[in-house]
Amino acid sequence: MQPKPVFCDVDLKTFNIDPKEILKKITKKTKVIMPVHLYGQPADMDQISKIAKKYKLFVVEDSAESVGATFNGKYAGTLGDIGVFSFYANKIMTTSEGGLILTNNDDYAERCVILKNHGRVKPGTFIHPHVGFNFKFTDLQAAIGLAQFKKFPRMMKEKEKVMRWYKAGLKEVKEVEFPWIDSRCNPVIWFINILVKALTKGKFPNADRLYHAGVSLPSSSSMTKEEVDYVCQGIKTFFASRKRSL
Repeated sequence: MQPKPVFCDVDLKTFNIDPKEILKKITKKTKVIMPVHLYGQPADMDQISKIAKKYKLFVVEDSAESVGATFNGKYAGTLGDIGVFSFYANKIMTTSEGGLILTNNDDYAERCVILKNHGRVKPGTFIHPHVGFNFKFTDLQAAIGLAQFKKFPRMMKEKEKVMRWYKAGLKEVKEVEFPWIDSRCNPVIWFINILVKALTKGKFPNADRLYHAGVSLPSSSSMTKEEVDYVCQGIKTFFASRKRSL
């Protein structure tokens, strides 16, 4: 079987996949819905789960950018059949490389273990009944991950503070919008993003607008108020100069 990805547009308010657009793309060949919980805010999993149940589809959550985020009190990555996380160097927390897969299905879990261990059913043996890969964590990566977990609450509080500074610093800039936060979500902050005014046309107009007019701001948890003010002033200066040139 050669799976074929089918793309659909996003919701401009949250930047996440739009359930109404998912419905337009479903055919008899559709097998899986793969929502991406973008920039730390989970997608509308209520509607996505209803669609999946109605059409008997699997749900694989891409939670690479949403470690620790919740939707209706449940963690991103635990709401579908499988949840996938990334611990790459620029993610919310890191093990330098690698990631994590969550599932409540024993068969899926066993298959993942086989795939990561050279296709072997049991570790330490040299019988390979399946095709597999070497996706195992090293002990060093695991140690880094455990240390990152301990720092995680502090890092999130620092990022929330940086977000508040940005929102206060840019509140008078009418050309700038921040994503709307769904009341059912308790998001985490990966990148702090803004959307500027722009006109775009394309097959996916909302996604195209985000591509052309979305800006990821410096978002480190170690940023100071002075650094955030510097970025905000640069944005204000840019839009002020555009007004003068019109």
